[in-house]
Amino acid sequence: METLTAVLKTMKTRALADAAFVASGDGLILDAISDNGIPLDSIAAYAAGSVSVSERMGEDARLGVPQSVIHLYANKTLMIAPLGPALVVLVGNGRSQLGMMRVQLQSGLPDLQAALQRDLFGTTPEEAATNGHVPAAENLGAMLAAAG
Repeated sequence: METLTAVLKTMKTRALADAAFVASGDGLILDAISDNGIPLDSIAAYAAGSVSVSERMGEDARLGVPQSVIHLYANKTLMIAPLGPALVVLVGNGRSQLGMMRVQLQSGLPDLQAALQRDLFGTTPEEAATNGHVPAAENLGAMLAAAG
């Protein structure tokens, strides 16, 4: 099984992105891979707020929980996906295709969740399940709080 850094690096490379990172729900970066000196701390804070607003909008408008939040800028694309109380962000550039970014983001979520479990607590999801703990995305909040 891959580490969190390895999963992020694979996602970033396959999506032709400038950066990939995982942050807590309040915007604290847990791990990141970046090429171009992008201000990831600022992006993480705004991404957390963006997901929060999108979740409230989905609730109020009865749309459900957002699977991803996308921001398109002149030369950059931000694609954000909630992962329990954490979030995953890809920062695309002019070469990045939205479809490939989305595929990489969605297909990487299970590996990211497993890597977070392993990197924070030193166990695989399978080992945790045999000990009576199932590392579902809903339990990630407690994991992040305990690690912080």
